[in-house]
Amino acid sequence: MLLILLCNCSLISAEDSIYSGPQANELLPPLKVKGMIGEHSGKEFDFMELADKQPVFLIFVHARTRPAFGLTNALMKYAASRKKDGLASAVVFLTSDATETAKWMNTVQKHFAKEVEWTLSPDGLEGPGAYGLNRNVTLTVLIGKDGKVTENFALIQPSL
Repeated sequence: MLLILLCNCSLISAEDSIYSGPQANELLPPLKVKGMIGEHSGKEFDFMELADKQPVFLIFVHARTRPAFGLTNALMKYAASRKKDGLASAVVFLTSDATETAKWMNTVQKHFAKEVEWTLSPDGLEGPGAYGLNRNVTLTVLIGKDGKVTENFALIQPSL
């Protein structure tokens, strides 16, 4: 199901190669985030250190839109169902106003998938520099294993 959702989104932008984040076979650098909702709420931590070579599923949210939120939540509900299989999952919101985004997250958290880390990047809109994120996309989705990216999806107009 995960691949079907992501493939539908990626086919739309398949003509124009758009890059955001580390590409397949590249290392996943350390990822310092602030936990907002989830097991590490209120704490700063390194998600990649926490994942410790487990398979990872990361979504960077560059723009908070309804379609982006819908797709993100659908994917994270799936990811939450795979936590018992060892999948470490997180959503990282990139924002210039961390206070406002934190307030919004607390308001809508009842809609968030459980068993997933919902976080803020302390690096603002650009996100962590080592990740090379493209702020012209709405979502950057990274799937990794053994500390390396296995799949990367840069989505401009995500939808379900």
